[in-house]
Amino acid sequence: MKRNSALKKHLKRALPIAIEAATEAGAFIEKKYGRYRSLSTKPMAGLVTEADRGAEKIILRTLRKSFPLDHYWGEETGRSEAKWKSPFRWHIDPLDGTTNFVHHVPMFCVSIGLEFENTDSVLGVIYQPMMRELFTATLGGGAYRNNQRIRVSKVATVADALLATGFSLKVDQYQKTEMQSLSKLLNQSHGIRRIGSAALDLAYVAAGRFDGFYERGLANWDVAAGMVLVREAGGAVSNARGERFRLSDDTIVATNEKIQGELLKFIES
Repeated sequence: MKRNSALKKHLKRALPIAIEAATEAGAFIEKKYGRYRSLSTKPMAGLVTEADRGAEKIILRTLRKSFPLDHYWGEETGRSEAKWKSPFRWHIDPLDGTTNFVHHVPMFCVSIGLEFENTDSVLGVIYQPMMRELFTATLGGGAYRNNQRIRVSKVATVADALLATGFSLKVDQYQKTEMQSLSKLLNQSHGIRRIGSAALDLAYVAAGRFDGFYERGLANWDVAAGMVLVREAGGAVSNARGERFRLSDDTIVATNEKIQGELLKFIES
């Protein structure tokens, strides 16, 4: 009881502050859209600009002001472990979809997730600045888009589903398997979209826009926020074996729950 009470209290404080951090970072990214000056490539991690780094600084500054005892794990700054044993760790992707951002494709977002006791995500905030879409969720509190409740779709079969996926930068490790899954599912569904942002893919599953999403080789910051959204919107999130997804898992499969088992058969095979 004491554990649950502490968690609820933390989440009540954390959600508005995470929203503040995400929207402020999103405004900064929007100002940099089409105006960034530095561009570099991280090994096996894709492109990075000053928009990525600047947005992460904004997020960390905002969160740490209110939660100095928590742990942090940002895509650009790495892990920052507190000296004390906090049960909370923030997972931050300041600009998910940097390649889209660089090429003037307005499909990218800020993603902030909160993990509790090294087990599961309990809070997710995803902000798409170009469309002013704010997706939020907390454990047991439901999922929302711009303060309106969202639910996963009701599609019952893969044959009637619109799916989403992504391709890992670890080409040698995943490409053959990715192509096999893609080839099978293209002929067995309404189609597959690849928008270039795993966080948005998960938010769109939660909102019922996509019926399912799967991808291999993602980082914890890519999925920590979105997995909460999907679950709180009534969906299912698992690894490739059908087990409850953990941030350390290699593959994520997220659906409206109705097609979870069927989609997993395509992924596993």
